Amino acid sequence: STFCLGLGVSFGSHSVISNLLAGLIVVYKHSINVGDRIRVGEVFSNVERVTLLDTLIRSLKNEMVSVPNSTLLNSQVINYTQTKGTEGLRIHTTVGTGYDEPPSTVERLLIEAAEATPGLKADPTPFVLRTKLGSHDVAYELNACLAQGHDSVEVQSDLNARILDSFNAAGVQIMTPFYVADPDQPKIPRE
Repeated sequence: STFCLGLGVSFGSHSVISNLLAGLIVVYKHSINVGDRIRVGEVFSNVERVTLLDTLIRSLKNEMVSVPNSTLLNSQVINYTQTKGTEGLRIHTTVGTGYDEPPSTVERLLIEAAEATPGLKADPTPFVLRTKLGSHDVAYELNACLAQGHDSVEVQSDLNARILDSFNAAGVQIMTPFYVADPDQPKIPRE
């Protein structure tokens, strides 16, 4: 009984010491700061508080999550805020169209949608990559830099809406992600 209690205290203190040391490293490295938008694993959130034992983050769904600093130290953490001295955070979205759509038309529509989206920089200019030649479609990836002080999630949503609107207005059908064959009638929403 005493042995089990001692073993429990030993493991418990090891965990506390591990988190304290990890906390010192997290604080010292300044890899994350209060207010930063980060992703740890699948959790995309804002840093609310950094202590020596844990870091409190608030998810985009307003859930408060306590992450032990040892977890932060042993996980891949993506910081979407710390872009000082760079061209900024690059956001991207991918659409697929059939081989019968002229690539120049698809690229023009994507660039126009990016240029019309508030919160995206004009410099560096948005650009398009052709990322996949599939069995039935070509995948195009639009890349654009987020302007300082704008929320990446809101800008991404606005960009996607503008892409949908511009493709629908031009009569260009988006065929991803599960395109199999040409439908009898194009699947373009009408208002």
